[in-house]
Amino acid sequence: MENRLATWTAAMTAAAATGFAPWPRDGLAAETERIAEAFNWTVVFLMAMPYVTLAGCVSWIVYRYTRAHKTREPAQGRLHIVKKGEC
Repeated sequence: MENRLATWTAAMTAAAATGFAPWPRDGLAAETERIAEAFNWTVVFLMAMPYVTLAGCVSWIVYRYTRAHKTREPAQGRLHIVKKGEC
């Protein structure tokens, strides 16, 4: 593992020194507006995720409750008398 890390570090250092680096050499000054916009969107998504999760859970509970309520037999307003031997 240490050998791979050393090899990777040496390769990136050589690439940066020769100009073949995979990152922009001028920095990120030209892309600051896009980066700031992307960062703002990530903050919005991170802030919204707990509410989305909570809304999904509550929706599922309401759906299950209403579905269970619809499948039950109606009470019809009378008592069910248990006869001897039915228990």
